[in-house]
Amino acid sequence: ILPDRSVLAEGENPGRAEIYTITFKTDLQNIKGIRLEALTDPSLPKQGPGRSATGDFELTMLTIKTAPLESPDSISEVALQNAQASFEMEGYKVDRVINDSPHTGWSIAPQEGKNQTATFETKKPFGFEKGTLVTVSLQQSTTHKTYHNLGRFRISLTTADAPLPLAGMTDLIVETLNTPPEQRTVEQRQELLEYYRTIDPQLKKLKAQELAHRKKAPRDPADTTKAQVVDHLKVPRKTYLLVRGDFLNPADEVKANTPAVLPPIGTSNPNRLDLARWLFDPRHPLTARVTVNRIWSRYFGRGIVFTVNDFGTQGEPPSHPELLDWLATQFRNNDWSLKHLHKLIVTSATYRQSSTNRPELAERDPYNTWLSHQNRLRVEAEIIRDQALAVSGLMKHKVGGPSVNPPQPEGIANLGYANSVKWTTSKGDDRYRRGL
Repeated sequence: ILPDRSVLAEGENPGRAEIYTITFKTDLQNIKGIRLEALTDPSLPKQGPGRSATGDFELTMLTIKTAPLESPDSISEVALQNAQASFEMEGYKVDRVINDSPHTGWSIAPQEGKNQTATFETKKPFGFEKGTLVTVSLQQSTTHKTYHNLGRFRISLTTADAPLPLAGMTDLIVETLNTPPEQRTVEQRQELLEYYRTIDPQLKKLKAQELAHRKKAPRDPADTTKAQVVDHLKVPRKTYLLVRGDFLNPADEVKANTPAVLPPIGTSNPNRLDLARWLFDPRHPLTARVTVNRIWSRYFGRGIVFTVNDFGTQGEPPSHPELLDWLATQFRNNDWSLKHLHKLIVTSATYRQSSTNRPELAERDPYNTWLSHQNRLRVEAEIIRDQALAVSGLMKHKVGGPSVNPPQPEGIANLGYANSVKWTTSKGDDRYRRGL
């Protein structure tokens, strides 16, 4: 038994099919599953995890028997179901391990030399209050002359409702799960988070509800406005450094890329689409934060990061870093919807506070960093017009369509060069359309 609690078979592979029997005690109760890991090892042929010449194995039966620790003779067998494996050889599926036939089994060829995992759910939970004696039997294949026995393996129990689905679990995920949490790298944690998002049942349920809701959205009208798009040259034009800015005196060729202070774009020859994907990569640390901070500053007079144009080392740190991260996550997770972000902010209790200053906080928080009240702000001309229309009851809330021409002061068109401004004031409801 190795320090990581795995079992390693040493010596020559015996000329017979082995039956491994492992007995151990556990204090767990309500046990609902078992995991069998077939692990590689340098001492095994082709790194294993089997003991055959190719490193393969064939497990034909797995049985579990339990007994109360205080009454070891009261033995009962545990029924298993829902077997799954990280890899299965065609014709040697893992569910054959629990079908009570010694002539069928689970094999991993041609994926020898890699760690493999199988999980099994129990039909009924088990575990006794004062401890349980567990006996696991692993019967190997009798159909091969070379005897495909397991070389190294580890057994684990779980009280989780269902084992993790192994389909799509990469070697990196398996390696990460086998690494103690405090020793995992940033990359491993990120990979684990991405994988968890694909298997979390609550997230799957929420995504299904979101998809169903999106299908109810009205379709775009047939007369949707079209816009021109930019196409790319089949052979990209080369770009050079120009000596003293002279295009007749080119120097070294330069490639499109991002500044070194920003995350790499991750492509050798990036184009505009790669740039767009880079900007809106969910892992990009700046796009969402910079955007929500700028919008926040328009509503509160100052950003969560006061230096809205500088998120670098010369800028100020955020006054509320967790709020900034939460808003950025909301913005990203709602398809980068500015409408959702605006609504989220203006319907918050923080935004709807009175702008009346509180004397007891004037000295302690002169710049209202704590957001204890709303700030008094100057507003643009468009907002003043919209407020006047709203108060008077004249505002029309129609959204979309061609641009309109609201009333302008008399003679405003004369300010254009050479009588170039043609301004015909809109009539009807379009005269009172909102500006923002």
